Amino acid sequence: MKNFPSPSQLLPHRPPMLLVEKIVEFEPNTHLVSEAFFKEDNYFFKGHFEGNPITPGVILVETMFQTCGLFIRLNLEYSKVPGSILGRAIKIKNTTFNQEVYPEQRLRISSKLKSIIMGFYTFECEVKSEDKVVCLAELVLK
Repeated sequence: MKNFPSPSQLLPHRPPMLLVEKIVEFEPNTHLVSEAFFKEDNYFFKGHFEGNPITPGVILVETMFQTCGLFIRLNLEYSKVPGSILGRAIKIKNTTFNQEVYPEQRLRISSKLKSIIMGFYTFECEVKSEDKVVCLAELVLK
Protein backbone atom coordinates (compact mmCIF):
# COMPACT_ATOMS: atom_id res chain seq x y z
CA MET A 1 0.00 0.00 0.00
CA LYS A 2 1.32 3.42 -0.95
CA ASN A 3 1.87 6.07 1.69
CA PHE A 4 -0.30 9.07 0.91
CA PRO A 5 -0.14 12.51 2.51
CA SER A 6 -2.51 13.04 5.41
CA PRO A 7 -5.71 14.97 4.62
CA SER A 8 -4.49 17.87 6.78
CA GLN A 9 -1.50 18.27 4.43
CA LEU A 10 -3.80 18.70 1.42
CA LEU A 11 -6.98 20.33 2.73
CA PRO A 12 -7.50 23.65 4.55
CA HIS A 13 -9.95 21.98 7.00
CA ARG A 14 -9.03 21.44 10.64
CA PRO A 15 -10.82 19.63 13.48
CA PRO A 16 -13.62 19.42 14.20
CA MET A 17 -14.44 19.89 10.48
CA LEU A 18 -11.61 17.75 9.08
CA LEU A 19 -13.76 14.65 8.75
CA VAL A 20 -11.68 12.40 6.49
CA GLU A 21 -8.96 10.45 8.33
CA LYS A 22 -6.84 9.04 5.53
CA ILE A 23 -6.48 8.32 1.84
CA VAL A 24 -6.51 4.59 1.10
CA GLU A 25 -6.48 4.55 -2.70
CA PHE A 26 -5.64 6.99 -5.48
CA GLU A 27 -5.54 6.58 -9.24
CA PRO A 28 -4.47 9.76 -11.06
CA ASN A 29 -7.12 11.28 -13.32
CA THR A 30 -9.60 8.60 -12.20
CA HIS A 31 -10.56 8.25 -8.52
CA LEU A 32 -9.68 8.54 -4.85
CA VAL A 33 -10.92 6.54 -1.85
CA SER A 34 -10.72 7.82 1.71
CA GLU A 35 -11.85 6.64 5.13
CA ALA A 36 -13.63 8.31 8.02
CA PHE A 37 -14.65 7.10 11.47
CA PHE A 38 -16.93 9.00 13.84
CA LYS A 39 -16.74 8.22 17.56
CA GLU A 40 -19.88 8.42 19.66
CA ASP A 41 -18.59 11.50 21.49
CA ASN A 42 -18.33 13.47 18.22
CA TYR A 43 -19.93 16.91 18.47
CA PHE A 44 -22.74 16.32 15.95
CA PHE A 45 -24.12 13.25 17.73
CA LYS A 46 -25.01 15.30 20.83
CA GLY A 47 -28.15 16.69 19.22
CA HIS A 48 -28.73 14.35 16.26
CA PHE A 49 -30.57 12.59 17.90
CA GLU A 50 -30.71 12.34 21.68
CA GLY A 51 -30.79 8.68 22.64
CA ASN A 52 -30.45 7.57 19.00
CA PRO A 53 -27.30 9.12 17.49
CA ILE A 54 -27.30 9.17 13.68
CA THR A 55 -24.69 10.80 11.45
CA PRO A 56 -26.30 13.86 9.82
CA GLY A 57 -26.62 13.65 6.05
CA VAL A 58 -24.75 16.94 5.63
CA ILE A 59 -21.75 15.34 7.38
CA LEU A 60 -21.80 12.46 4.88
CA VAL A 61 -21.97 14.96 2.01
CA GLU A 62 -19.07 16.91 3.53
CA THR A 63 -16.94 13.74 3.69
CA MET A 64 -17.61 13.30 -0.03
CA PHE A 65 -16.66 16.94 -0.76
CA GLN A 66 -13.46 16.52 1.26
CA THR A 67 -12.63 13.32 -0.64
CA CYS A 68 -13.12 15.18 -3.93
CA GLY A 69 -10.90 17.99 -2.64
CA LEU A 70 -8.21 15.44 -1.78
CA PHE A 71 -8.45 14.05 -5.31
CA ILE A 72 -8.06 17.50 -6.88
CA ARG A 73 -5.05 18.42 -4.74
CA LEU A 74 -3.30 15.06 -5.11
CA ASN A 75 -4.03 14.94 -8.84
CA LEU A 76 -2.48 18.41 -9.29
CA GLU A 77 0.64 17.26 -7.44
CA TYR A 78 0.81 14.12 -9.57
CA SER A 79 0.37 15.98 -12.86
CA LYS A 80 2.73 18.79 -11.78
CA VAL A 81 0.30 21.38 -13.12
CA PRO A 82 1.34 24.85 -11.92
CA GLY A 83 -1.10 26.78 -9.80
CA SER A 84 -3.32 26.06 -6.87
CA ILE A 85 -6.91 24.90 -6.79
CA LEU A 86 -8.65 24.70 -3.46
CA GLY A 87 -11.62 22.63 -4.60
CA ARG A 88 -14.53 24.68 -3.31
CA ALA A 89 -18.01 23.15 -3.20
CA ILE A 90 -20.19 24.43 -6.04
CA LYS A 91 -23.11 22.03 -6.49
CA ILE A 92 -24.76 18.95 -5.00
CA LYS A 93 -26.78 16.87 -7.47
CA ASN A 94 -28.86 13.71 -7.13
CA THR A 95 -28.08 12.91 -3.51
CA THR A 96 -29.56 9.72 -2.07
CA PHE A 97 -29.34 8.48 1.52
CA ASN A 98 -29.87 4.71 1.55
CA GLN A 99 -29.49 3.91 5.24
CA GLU A 100 -28.57 5.47 8.56
CA VAL A 101 -24.97 5.73 9.73
CA TYR A 102 -24.37 5.27 13.45
CA PRO A 103 -21.36 6.09 15.64
CA GLU A 104 -18.35 3.78 15.48
CA GLN A 105 -18.95 2.72 11.85
CA ARG A 106 -15.93 2.86 9.51
CA LEU A 107 -16.82 4.67 6.30
CA ARG A 108 -15.17 4.34 2.88
CA ILE A 109 -15.75 7.35 0.67
CA SER A 110 -15.04 7.16 -3.05
CA SER A 111 -14.93 9.93 -5.60
CA LYS A 112 -14.73 9.10 -9.31
CA LEU A 113 -13.87 11.92 -11.67
CA LYS A 114 -16.62 12.26 -14.25
CA SER A 115 -15.47 15.40 -16.07
CA ILE A 116 -13.48 18.63 -15.93
CA ILE A 117 -15.10 21.43 -17.91
CA MET A 118 -13.82 25.01 -17.68
CA GLY A 119 -12.28 24.34 -14.28
CA PHE A 120 -15.39 22.67 -12.85
CA TYR A 121 -14.71 19.16 -11.56
CA THR A 122 -17.70 16.80 -11.52
CA PHE A 123 -17.51 13.64 -9.42
CA GLU A 124 -19.67 10.58 -8.83
CA CYS A 125 -19.38 9.83 -5.12
CA GLU A 126 -20.49 7.17 -2.69
CA VAL A 127 -20.14 6.43 0.98
CA LYS A 128 -20.03 2.80 2.09
CA SER A 129 -20.20 1.20 5.52
CA GLU A 130 -19.60 -2.53 5.88
CA ASP A 131 -19.70 -2.83 2.05
CA LYS A 132 -23.19 -1.31 1.90
CA VAL A 133 -23.78 1.95 0.04
CA VAL A 134 -25.21 4.44 2.53
CA CYS A 135 -25.07 7.62 0.42
CA LEU A 136 -24.66 8.57 -3.25
CA ALA A 137 -24.20 11.99 -4.84
CA GLU A 138 -22.88 13.84 -7.84
CA LEU A 139 -20.76 16.76 -6.68
CA VAL A 140 -19.24 19.72 -8.51
CA LEU A 141 -16.18 21.59 -7.24
CA LYS A 142 -14.06 24.44 -8.59
